[in-house]
Amino acid sequence: MRKIKSRKLGNSGNYRFQRIAMIIACVLWIYTAGRLIGTNIAKGNIVESSNMVNAFCENVYNNTSAKITLRGKIADGYLSESARKLILCDMAQTIGIKEYDYGNSTEGNKYYTIIRKNSVNGYVEMSVICDDESTNDNYAVIVVELKNGVGSTEYYRNLVEEIGKRYGINEEVNICLNGDVYGKLDISEMNSISDKLLKEINAKKITERTDEDIYTIYAYDKDIDNYISLGKNKVNVNITMNYNEKNNTTKIYMATPINNEDY
Repeated sequence: MRKIKSRKLGNSGNYRFQRIAMIIACVLWIYTAGRLIGTNIAKGNIVESSNMVNAFCENVYNNTSAKITLRGKIADGYLSESARKLILCDMAQTIGIKEYDYGNSTEGNKYYTIIRKNSVNGYVEMSVICDDESTNDNYAVIVVELKNGVGSTEYYRNLVEEIGKRYGINEEVNICLNGDVYGKLDISEMNSISDKLLKEINAKKITERTDEDIYTIYAYDKDIDNYISLGKNKVNVNITMNYNEKNNTTKIYMATPINNEDY
């Protein structure tokens, strides 16, 4: 994790912005108090979870968590620190966090503005990354982790998707659910779990690699709008499993459209 110099920052404050920041300010949405979660990230109104989340909860019981991510290009043109701060404050308001750590860092010719919020129930990190003035490329990265269960996954996916639409991020929101099963599963046991998961969401298996080192399945669910192309096929469900010898557990991941996590 990149080390940054940070301080606590709330949503209040008067900033002096560049012209581009003022344009962005014109499109900020105002959200109801019911969306503001305060110090606990995974509290608040919960939208009914998707079929994938329900299927995962019914088959994986231990240490379940979820990660919702979005990465993509945002505005062209150099963004000052004030402009990046404004964008991130708006994103934080959408997610529903009032106080968070704020900081800046540089790496080569890239400038990072980052806000972070950690709580018992979850973790949020959002950043705007700006290349130097010669390239004028700007990127946003949003990561929402739900630590204690996955029931709020669909709710936060919708919020992250709103942010992506507002800032023209033309990338898919990625969801990765994970949890543990005690002991080392053999191939037949892993096949049994993956078959149940796919059957419950009515997904069709497209391709697979199943051996002792790597167990991964790619499938397609016609009820999920997002997908990526794998050769000539559409895929939007990815199940992976691996064994943790130290904990004597088998880690199970179920992602859409694909698992971008290390496993």
